[in-house]
Order: sequence, then C-alpha cells, then structure tokens
Amino acid sequence: MEQLTWLSLDYRDGIIPEEALWPYVIEELRNLDFSEYAELYPCIRYMCLKTPEAPATSSVESPQLCFFPESEPSGPASDIRPAGRAGRKGYPFLPMFTAFVVAPLLGVPDGSSHLRRSLVGNPAFWRGCGFKSVEQVPSRQTLDRFNAIMIRCGIWRDARVQQIKDNIKHGVFKPSPVVAVDTVHSESRSLPNHKTCGCADQEHCSCPVTDDVCGVVRKSATVTHLGLKYSLLVDTASELPYTGDPLHGSRNDGKGLPPLLERFEREFPELFPAKIRYITADGPYYSQENRDLLRNKTGDQVKLVSRGNPGSRKDRSFDDVPGVAKIDKRGYPICLAGLAMLYLGRDRKRQQYIFGCPVHHPKARGEGQPPECSCRERCCGEAKRNGRIFRVDRDEVPWINWELPEYSVEFSRVYNRRTSVERLNSRLVDNLGFREQRRRGRKHAQAHIDRYLLLLHLIAAAACRMGQEERIRCVRSFAA
Repeated sequence: MEQLTWLSLDYRDGIIPEEALWPYVIEELRNLDFSEYAELYPCIRYMCLKTPEAPATSSVESPQLCFFPESEPSGPASDIRPAGRAGRKGYPFLPMFTAFVVAPLLGVPDGSSHLRRSLVGNPAFWRGCGFKSVEQVPSRQTLDRFNAIMIRCGIWRDARVQQIKDNIKHGVFKPSPVVAVDTVHSESRSLPNHKTCGCADQEHCSCPVTDDVCGVVRKSATVTHLGLKYSLLVDTASELPYTGDPLHGSRNDGKGLPPLLERFEREFPELFPAKIRYITADGPYYSQENRDLLRNKTGDQVKLVSRGNPGSRKDRSFDDVPGVAKIDKRGYPICLAGLAMLYLGRDRKRQQYIFGCPVHHPKARGEGQPPECSCRERCCGEAKRNGRIFRVDRDEVPWINWELPEYSVEFSRVYNRRTSVERLNSRLVDNLGFREQRRRGRKHAQAHIDRYLLLLHLIAAAACRMGQEERIRCVRSFAA
C-alpha cells in the first residue's frame, strides 16, 4: 500500500514498541460492553451455519434479538445451541473483533487473507488482540465466517453506534448544531452490472449482479475509475463522523443525502432533527428534491447550507439601471466598477434583498479600500455620499435560500465549516488506506465504512483517556 509507507515501527522481536499507541485503541475497544455478544457468539455461529435464512437486523439495546429466527424453532432447546461439548473449542469473539477493527492502524489491507497473514507474521499484533498463541490465530475461512456473521447480525453497525454514544456521554466530543455531508470514493475490484447467472440475455434477466454498488466514478472530466461512493455525515466541530452510507459509483453525490439522513435519524433519534440546525454540503446536494425532503421532515428547523451549481444559468446584463452592470449567474449584483455589491439585508415586507456600494458604503469602508471610485460620476455622483443602493426581488433569484441567503455573513460562517468532512476524508484515505476494499456488494460496503468509523471514534476516546484531547483527530500518531 503506497500511501502507508510511513509505517516504520520495528516488530521483529515480537514485542510491542513503547512508542506504539495502537494498544491504547485496543484498551478502549475492550471498554465497550460486548459481554452479551461474546456469550452468545457460539450460538450465533451455530444458528447462522444451520439456519441460512436467519434475520439480518439487530438492536443496540437488545442484541440478542438478532441471533434467532422470527419463528420459534422446533425440537428441544438444545437444537439452538452448539452441539455438545465434544470437539475443538471455537475461537474467542473479542480477539477476532479486535483484529478486524485495529488492522488499518497496522497498514493491513482489507480482506481476511491479509489479516491472517499479518497476525501470523507479527507476534505483537496477535498478542495485542488477545490471542494466547500463534496457533490460536484463526484460518482465513474462519475469519471470513466471523465477518459474515457480524455483517448478517449488524454488529459492526451496533458497535459503531454504541461507541459514538459513549463518546458523547463521556464528553469526548460535544455534538455541534452544524453537520457536514460529502462523499469519499473507494476503488472496486468488480465490474458494473456483472452477472454470473449464465442466462442468454443477461442484460434483461432478473438475476442479481455481483456488485450492486459498483459503477464508473467520474472525479473530473479526465479522471474516472471503477468504484463506489460513501456518503458521510460529520460533526463539524470535532471532525468526527456519525454515519456513512454506500452509494452507487455512477450516481450523483446529491442522491446520497436522503438515505444518509434516514440512517442518521434511525441511529441517533436524540440528535436529528432535535439538535441539528444546519447541514452544509457542496453544490450537488443543493437540489430541489433535497430541499423539499428537509422541509417535509423538519419544517424550517434544519437548513441545507450549500451553494448550488449555476448550471446553464447566464448573467443578466442591464443598460437602464444606474450603477449596476449585471446580476451574475450566481445571483450577485455587479456594479459598474466590476465589484460584487455589498449585501445589507432583507426587506421582508417587500420580499427583496438589499445591496449597497462596495466602496463608499460605511460597512464596506476599511483598510485597503480605495478612497474614490472611478465610476462614481456615472453611478451616483456626489449627491449620494454612501453610494448606490440596489434591491433584488426574491423571485428573481429563486435558487437563493430566503431564510439564509448565501450573501450573508452567517451563511459564509456555516458553509466554511464544510471543509471538516474533506479533512476527515483525507485521514481515511491517506492514513488508514480506506480505498483498499476487496469485498463486493452493499452489505460488505456498509460493514467496511462501519469498521473505519468505529476505529476513528476509538482513537478519539483513547486520546481523551490519555489526557491528550488535542489528538482526537491525530490518526497517524496512533498507527504502527
């Protein structure tokens, strides 16, 4: 993995170096209450092996609900338990869980084969995870089965939600009323719409595709690759994520907002919409569909703060308006001097935006402003000391949010916090190798993002427990 070449600690003696910080993450992981999962894991494994149609849903409050079929099993109660005491004992739950979560910190690529190879080849790794000997390290097939059980029962998701709620409860971070949304890309090792059914007309047959989220990701006009997208929702103050949702690689980024908000509301009903005021995102999210969704779901409580893409809109020039040359395609009035006019406020009675002179108005004066304007005579002359005042009807710029117009200072203050999600994306990709995904399908993609988001919150909790709150976002310092 080229982006992880900075992993440089020496593990040749099989001892965890003193400067390694990832063991603190493991210690924090063990503080999670997984007693019910650990006790019931042998039964989960038995049920999943013997009951192919076991349900794939679970609940954080009552995890045992996800381990049994909806219908009552027939026969004695022993039928739903691992058969007898004979035979080799199963592998313990917590060491395998720890190995999957902590693997990115040691530069281990995604996949059970890479995980087993790293466990066997690094005694410090398997000791840190809790395996008693190298012989106790599971095989690739066992690790695959463990991951499949975790995905089917939704335990990766439950662990992430539980850790985030614990972090909020213990003050690791305080939820901000502003959240940011963006997408992060992951490379795919499959083909779009690929089927293995063998039907003569695969294009129109109803057989499922091997990867239902793989598509052509277009990052720019010249850069494309096969992959998928993840919509992320991030707290802008702490830059810690709440949730993520897979999105087909070929779909527009803005299409990921409805399912992402639905997931966020389902997992954190105490936060959304009650404690969220703004959702900030870039242009593709500012669609009429998304604005209507927020209005229907929250009323005017939660606002979507985004600068919509101009698209095919054009500048509107004026010949008969004194002092104003045009309104550009973004909705900003431009004066004769070529400067964007200063936003002063709104006239709610007349439903108009009010703009002033960018040079002579008192709110515009300051250091660096020219004392005179070469266009003053043509604009307003000497009679108007504060320069030209110009009004724009609300209906002339319908894409501007009347309650929070993008001309305002408050809009800029909120919108500028959108970069927090971009910094999070950088930490995922550059420091943790997030793009290395080898399993296909939406359910594996969801488990992939859940594990990484869980790891980020474990790092934050470990930093606070160490008394170094300033390092809750320092992913690289906790890597091997």
